[in-house]
Formats: sequence, structure tokens, C-alpha cells
Amino acid sequence: AQYFSIASLCGNLTCYGPVGLRVEAIRRDMVFQAALMIVRGLPITHGIPQDITPFIEILEQWPPEPQPDIPELLPPKVANAFTQAEMTRFSGQNLLSGMGYRTALDLATKDLNPLGDAKKIEMLGARLGRLSKEGLLTQSIGEWAEHIGFLGNTSTHDGDELSNSELDDLSNLTKMTLIYLITLPETVKRLRGHTTENGEPLDPESIARRVKRWMSFKPRLSKGK
Repeated sequence: AQYFSIASLCGNLTCYGPVGLRVEAIRRDMVFQAALMIVRGLPITHGIPQDITPFIEILEQWPPEPQPDIPELLPPKVANAFTQAEMTRFSGQNLLSGMGYRTALDLATKDLNPLGDAKKIEMLGARLGRLSKEGLLTQSIGEWAEHIGFLGNTSTHDGDELSNSELDDLSNLTKMTLIYLITLPETVKRLRGHTTENGEPLDPESIARRVKRWMSFKPRLSKGK
């Protein structure tokens, strides 16, 4: 038998809810006993499960558990930093998430036309300003990148947590910047028959779908906020 339910779930990222579920009972007797105890307001006794997850199969969930949307063809270190920023954002660890997005941007631009003096340390903000002046970042992308660096510094250096809405926008801005800096150039190389940096195969249909979504993106952050 299949049932519909409203529940709060604990997944691989965090506990969240409410969500709608369509489930099928694997052990109807255990599910029934647990539900009966709850309905009657009775304390859970020995042998009656508080967690019925092992005794049901979740067939559908609305909305689905959030998953990171990682731009394709990123170098491993950049992809890892962005993935961790996304995972900590989903789990409510806003301080770590803000630091993660800044780290992803830092790693993505670190080897982009580096300074001649390898011993000279260039801070992220100065690097972004230089890359914009050199034309390696467009004005709009440069402003986005500076905003990412500014908000990331708030977490990294000041220890201040960003709000959930700020992190949502920061995630989108970082994603778009990485797509511009890495994914699109690597895609063009792949389409021309060159090997990309991480050597992963190119899925043209996936690229087409993502490009359509990328082009419809409009940032909501402004420097005045």
C-alpha cells in the first residue's frame, strides 16, 4: 500500500521540512504500531520504533532535497571549495559557507595572468581589480567578483555570518563567475577538440541546458547593500 505524508526529514545535509512524501510501507506492522502510539499520545515503549525510516520506502518527495549545482569542467580544488561552500550553505553553517565561496574565487583567479614576481603576495581584492583593468574580467563580472570577495571577507576576516538570502545570492554570483572564468573557456576548447583541464567528457545536451539557465540569470546584489 502507498501513503502520502507530511514530514520533516533528516538527509545527508541537514534536517529540513516540511516536505510532502509518497511512501510505501515495507513493514506495515511496525509503521502502524508507531503511528498508533503517536496518535494516542502514549510514550514509546520497548520494541516500538521512534524512527520508522527503515520500515518505509520513499517513492517521491516534494520539494526534493537540495543538491549542489556545480559548474562543469572546474579544476578539482576549485570544484571542491565550491562544493563545500554549497554543502555548508544547505546545512546552515553560514560562516563556513561564506568562506568557501571566497576560497573558490581565490583559487579560480590565482593562476590567471599571475604577477611576474612569484614571491609577491597579492590579496584577492587587489588581484580582481588588476584583472579587471587588464581586461581579463569584464566590468560586470569584475564587480560581481569584488562583491563575492567583499562578502567572503566578512566571514573570513571578521567572523560575521551572512544571512541565508545573502548566501543564496553569493552562491549564484560565485557560480556565474566560475562559469565565465573557467567553464565557458574550457567548453570552447573541448568543442574545438582540445583536452580540457580536468579531462572530463563534454555532454553537449547538458551544456546546452545549462547555458540556457545561465543566460536567464540576473544578479540581485548591489554594492549599495
